[in-house]
Amino acid sequence: KIIKETGCEHMPKMLALYKEVEGFYYGGNGVKGLRSWDGLDDTILLLSDDNFGNVRTLPTKDLKDRKPGWGLYYHFDYHGSPISYEWVNSTPLPKVWEQVTMAYEYGIRDLWIVNVGDIRPDELPLSYFMALAYDFESMGTGHANQTDRFLASWVEQQFGAHIKDETTKKEIADVLREYARIHGMRRPEAMNPDVYHVSHFNETKRMIQRCTALMQKTENLQTKIPEASKDAFYGL
Repeated sequence: KIIKETGCEHMPKMLALYKEVEGFYYGGNGVKGLRSWDGLDDTILLLSDDNFGNVRTLPTKDLKDRKPGWGLYYHFDYHGSPISYEWVNSTPLPKVWEQVTMAYEYGIRDLWIVNVGDIRPDELPLSYFMALAYDFESMGTGHANQTDRFLASWVEQQFGAHIKDETTKKEIADVLREYARIHGMRRPEAMNPDVYHVSHFNETKRMIQRCTALMQKTENLQTKIPEASKDAFYGL
């Protein structure tokens, strides 16, 4: 009624089925919900991940091709329960490719939204997400294990004007990749003394070695990067 009264009935519409809204859509406890309501017949339904980059709901086979289409709400940053993660890039690009490509194949093709919080330092995954949405045909289905190609081109775009040495640019890409991998295994906000076992499979020792190697490589890079690019590198 409100939409009609305000003259917005022909405008594009979207219903975000986020955690506060899902109950109204799916119903439960004897309540029917809005799934069969014809008022949504012209409305994109925006499905959410689990707030941690894992797609948790996909269109069922009978609803995959609904005319208004489907959308995806994805997260690179999250502030809320049960635990927040912010301020660092903790989503590896291969995971983004896997999850978003899966969503696309299940019919989620009409609207993609990603939560990046304060953007910095999520410029890299945000750039990848936008590029994937813009040119899915050459980056999505059928193009597995090619995120390193994007990473190399992105590093060239950010640093190529001031850094000509290919080895240095490759090392920057290596640092960005490993940084996201380590954070993606266990985000800093969720870390506790029991995550990596002291003795089983030498988990703690191996992670300390990986972190130490990453820190050393980063510190070595700082001496190679020209002054004009140091702030950008530090910010990532």
